[in-house]
Amino acid sequence: MKALTLALFLSASSFFSFAQDIKETEVPSVVMNSFKGQFADALKPEWEKKGSNYEVEFNSGTIERKVILDASGKVLMQKQEIALTELPASIASALKQNYGSYELEEAEKIEFDGKTYYEVELERFFLGKELVLTAEGKETKLPY
Repeated sequence: MKALTLALFLSASSFFSFAQDIKETEVPSVVMNSFKGQFADALKPEWEKKGSNYEVEFNSGTIERKVILDASGKVLMQKQEIALTELPASIASALKQNYGSYELEEAEKIEFDGKTYYEVELERFFLGKELVLTAEGKETKLPY
């Protein structure tokens, strides 16, 4: 029993050490200046340290966004909610063809390494499904 408790504790502590909430004052100035320069309209930023990178979730108007920056302040990834009507026709077509019996619930646009991806949430009979698609409508995995 003690071994099981110890194993659970070690697993949980390693999970929580991977991503750690931090205060805005703990974010290096180069990262903060880059963030504020690119996202001046950010409201309620919440910061996490993930490895050597910094992740910030915030609102931009009514849109929820997430950005990952490296220690030099370079934006590595951006993710934001989009209206379902903003999905490219190629994605709408692929979803209709492959998941026509599902209802499209949410969509997010992801920019990573110069490429654009879309993450969608589908639902059918109270069962949810998340997909990541390229701009061309091909299913893929998150690249980060």
